[in-house]
Amino acid sequence: MKIIDFRVRPPYGGYLKDFLYTGIDVIESSISPSYANATISPAAKQKSMEMLLKEMDELNVEKAVVPIRRAKNPDSTNEDLVNLMKDYPGRFITMAGIDPFLNPLEELDKYVINGPCQGILLEPAIFLPEALYANDKRLYPIYEKCQENNIPVAMTFGGLGAPNLSYYKTEVIEQVVLDFPKMKIAACHGGWPWTQAICAVAFERGNLYICPDIYMRKMTGYQEYINAANYMLSDKIIYGTTYPLTSMADGIESHTKYGIRQEVLPKIMHDNALTFLNLM
Repeated sequence: MKIIDFRVRPPYGGYLKDFLYTGIDVIESSISPSYANATISPAAKQKSMEMLLKEMDELNVEKAVVPIRRAKNPDSTNEDLVNLMKDYPGRFITMAGIDPFLNPLEELDKYVINGPCQGILLEPAIFLPEALYANDKRLYPIYEKCQENNIPVAMTFGGLGAPNLSYYKTEVIEQVVLDFPKMKIAACHGGWPWTQAICAVAFERGNLYICPDIYMRKMTGYQEYINAANYMLSDKIIYGTTYPLTSMADGIESHTKYGIRQEVLPKIMHDNALTFLNLM
């Protein structure tokens, strides 16, 4: 079975100065084991792109989708994505990081509409000078441009780090998908902990996809993603890891051995990502 990993932060460019790699020992000793009983791969510990590609090949990971976390790390820029695709052609699909306070429409033009990136990543509730709800009207010009140009939007929506859990309440993202019905959004971190509610919205609203990523790994409520993947959302759940927080082997295990039916796995592990990204 071919696999596309929808959420990978490789040891490349500005990511090497991010805590994901500068703090890899802390992540390995305490964060990943306590967070999701996950292990760190040798490629991440060695900060080796060659070892990462070997890891992908051994696990049949055909491509990895790489978002730049523009607002979190000033050393990570969308230019890194351009260079990554040049250095490793055919292995990575990139999502331009858009900071709503730093020339967002210009970045969208340069790196997506007129550049090599397939979509954008937004993280409105975390890492910004001012946390924004996903339905904050200051984000709407970005959404309008994405809808007009059929640009898919990956959004960190769920998990930890927001000022409070109200930023990830399901009605917030539902308002966005209602206001922009032709714009596809993937909720990365799966809207956790509001797992049941976001599955309901994705079922009713055709433009919302869910990437549970690390929250599929037996976090509280993960069973809702399993049930949704098996039946009502077999076309809408997207596989991803949050690498390097989990190894690719751990990510694959959490999606293939926790109860997803064999007949829908090719969609979850591969096809749904391509459909979301307008590549299928």
